[in-house]
Amino acid sequence: QSMAECLAYPCSPVNQFTEGWSCSTLEGCVAQAAPVVSDADALGDIYKDAATVIPRGEWDLFGDAVIRTLTDPAFRAEVNARAFEFGKRHTWKVTAARMESLIRARL
Repeated sequence: QSMAECLAYPCSPVNQFTEGWSCSTLEGCVAQAAPVVSDADALGDIYKDAATVIPRGEWDLFGDAVIRTLTDPAFRAEVNARAFEFGKRHTWKVTAARMESLIRARL
């Protein structure tokens, strides 16, 4: 578990180069640093059940979500529980096993 209480991953509407999967967000999930992310590229779809997702460029809403995450322990615990479960399903070990299964099915 991380000492961080929140992982903030904002994405600017003018930034064309965002990390679609966001390993940083996944690391935040596993470290139980409740993620707050912008709904950019695939982030909203990927992390919709594991993070607080805010529309891209909505800076006031994003800031409010970070503040709530930092000041509301019950909310943070609920997000962390969902995030941690998500993170456990996407470890390198799990991903490698899925890939091996797909390859074997094609052989």
